[in-house]
Amino acid sequence: MERETLLSERLRATILATFFSLSALFFLVLILSTPEALVRVFGGEFRLWVPPVFFGTVATYCFGVRSLAGYFLKIGKPMPTLGRYMNSLVETSVPTFALLYLAQFREPANVLLLPPPFVYFIFIILSALRLDLKLCIFTGAVAAIEFGAMALYYLMQPTGADLDPALTSVGSYMARSFFLFAGGVVTGLVTLQIRKQLTRSFAANQERDRIASIFGQHVSPQVVDRLLNQTELLSESRHVCMMFLDIRDFTRFSSNKAPEEVVNYLNLLFDSMINTINRNNGIINKFLGDGFMAVFGAPISTGDDVANAVRAALEIVSTLKSQIAAGLVPHTKVGIGLHAGVAVTGHIGTDTRKEYTIIGDVVNLASRIEQLNKEYGTEILASEDVWNALHNPEGAALGEVSVRGRETPVKIYRLG
Repeated sequence: MERETLLSERLRATILATFFSLSALFFLVLILSTPEALVRVFGGEFRLWVPPVFFGTVATYCFGVRSLAGYFLKIGKPMPTLGRYMNSLVETSVPTFALLYLAQFREPANVLLLPPPFVYFIFIILSALRLDLKLCIFTGAVAAIEFGAMALYYLMQPTGADLDPALTSVGSYMARSFFLFAGGVVTGLVTLQIRKQLTRSFAANQERDRIASIFGQHVSPQVVDRLLNQTELLSESRHVCMMFLDIRDFTRFSSNKAPEEVVNYLNLLFDSMINTINRNNGIINKFLGDGFMAVFGAPISTGDDVANAVRAALEIVSTLKSQIAAGLVPHTKVGIGLHAGVAVTGHIGTDTRKEYTIIGDVVNLASRIEQLNKEYGTEILASEDVWNALHNPEGAALGEVSVRGRETPVKIYRLG
C-alpha cells in the first residue's frame, strides 16, 4: 500500500506540474501576443511578468515534490506524514497567494469572483491520489478557511464595487467556503473506498501467492483462479488420478557431468513437462530429484481427471521424443505410472511450514506401477482403474503382476 501511495503521489505531482507549466506558457503567449488585454483586465500597475513567473515557480515546486516521491519510492520508505501535510498546505495556498496579489490592483470583491478560487477544487480533487482520508479533508479545510478568511477581511473593507449583493454577501462567501470543505470530505470518502478496493486487491494477490506457495511454483493460472474461489482447503477424501514420473538412467548420466549441466538438463526437461501438467489441469505436488509426483483431481476436479492424466502422460512422452529428434536434449527415456482411486488430501505441517499432501494406497500403487516400466521396457503404465475410466483407450493389457505391499495381483496396461 505504501508503494501504491507513493506512485499516486508522484502522479498527482506530475499532473499539477503539467497544469502549472501550461498555465505559465499560456500567460507567456498572452503577454507576447496581446499584452494590452491583460492591462485592461488587471490595470496598468499590474506587472505582466508576474503570472508566468508565479506559475513557473509553482510548477518547479511540483516537479520537486514529484522527484521527492520518486526518491522515497526508490528507497522503499513512506514520505514523512508531517511533510505530506506541509506540502498540502503549501499547494492549497497557491490560489490564496494569487488572490492576495490580484487584490492589490483590482477591487477585492471583484477578485474573489475571478477564476483563481476555482483552482482550489483542482487541489481538492487531486488530493484523492494521496490515498489518505485525513489529507483530503485537510486540503478541503485549508481551502475553505483561507478563502473564507479573505472574504471576511475584504467584506469589512469599504468598497466602491457595484455588484449584486447576492454575490458579495457574507452568506454567499461562507456557502462557497462550506462547499470547498465539503468537497474535501467527499473526496476523502471516495479516497477511502479506493483504498479499501486496493486493500482487497492486495489481499487477493497475497492469497494467490499463498496458494502458489502451498502448491509450488508450478500451478496454472486457471487452477489458482479456481482455488481462490474456495474459502478454505479442507482435509477430505477425494477421487484422484496420481502420476509418478522418473527419468531413466539419471544416475549414470549425472555421474560424469558438471553440476550446472545436470541442473540445466533437468530444468529443460521439467519445463515442458510442467507446462503439460498445467495445461491438463494437474498439479505438481512434489519433485523427487529426477522425477515428480503429480495429481489430477485435487484440490479441484474438472470431472475428467483420469483422461487429463493420461493425455498429459502421452504429451510428455511425445514432446520428449520431439526434443530428442531436434537435438535439444540428449537421448532420454522416462517411466510414468498412473493409478486412480480415493486419497486423503489436506495440509500437513505447522503455521510456519505447511504442505498440501495426498495420502493413501492410490499414491503408493502409482509409485509401484511407475517402477514396473523398467521390468517391461515401457514408458507409460496404468492400473486397471485408469484403463476402465478411459473411452477407447489405446494400448494393451500386460496381465497381472505382484506389487510389493499388496496381497493381490494388480492388472496393468501399457498406454500409447
